[in-house]
Amino acid sequence: MLLLGGAAAWRLATVVLLAAGVLGALVALRLARRPRLDAARARMGLWGHVAELRDRVLWCAGAWLAATMGVFSFRLEARSRGYTLVPALHDNLAAQLYRVMADLLVPDGVRLVVLRPLDGFAAEFTIAMAVGFAVALPVFLWHASAFIGPALKPRERRMLRMALLPAVALFLVGATFAGTVLAPILLESLYGYAEPLGAEPFLQVGELVSFTVTLALVFGLASLTPIAMAGLAAAGLVSWRGFLKGWRHAVVAIVFLCALVTDGTLVTLAMVAAPIIGLYFLGVGLAAWTGRKTTA
Repeated sequence: MLLLGGAAAWRLATVVLLAAGVLGALVALRLARRPRLDAARARMGLWGHVAELRDRVLWCAGAWLAATMGVFSFRLEARSRGYTLVPALHDNLAAQLYRVMADLLVPDGVRLVVLRPLDGFAAEFTIAMAVGFAVALPVFLWHASAFIGPALKPRERRMLRMALLPAVALFLVGATFAGTVLAPILLESLYGYAEPLGAEPFLQVGELVSFTVTLALVFGLASLTPIAMAGLAAAGLVSWRGFLKGWRHAVVAIVFLCALVTDGTLVTLAMVAAPIIGLYFLGVGLAAWTGRKTTA
């Protein structure tokens, strides 16, 4: 089985959105109860903060939708003065990115197929949504920081602003690493099981897209682990010693989650889990550094 299929990818996105909603509600409670907020925000009350959260979520959704439709409605075309964006219905930016993805990822001898009428549309739209998410990520992070900022101390707000650009960079680096390095190796390894069976290898276009996009999303979010750990240490919620003490539990949890989204073989499991475990220990180091900065 490839990494998460299309339906599982949507379930993963739903879990991420629900987790964001729960986190937002908890922050809203903290905002409503924090006495040192300015008078205007203090008068908002709990439901005022919930309404603010709703408005910010709508802005984020609008940015994501706009970026997605841009990728789905335009294509890059070579002109005498370079490349330019032109309107396109079928051969859009998503289709152009898919061809690059197929050339880079699909092993030799594997045939790409479309089995259902909507497969091509779904594959292109999934790519458009993934690129739209990456483009809109700075908007997400800005609104998140603006929402939780009043609940933080001035030092914590400064650290949050400093972490925005590194967070975007880490997400993009993790997603790019997964899509260009891990995905080709994993596909080559998984399709290696077909040759001993004498079976002709096929790959649905939707499966290729969901495999690559989900892997990139998982690694992009996992790449934010060091910053999240450093933030918790800076806020005094968890010390670096606490993270280090719980490293065994963290490794078990990472391996378990990676086993759920891979084929379960030792090689692919190690390839997916090892970088994430490395990120965890990088987070321990950052947590120790930010903890010393906080106590200094």
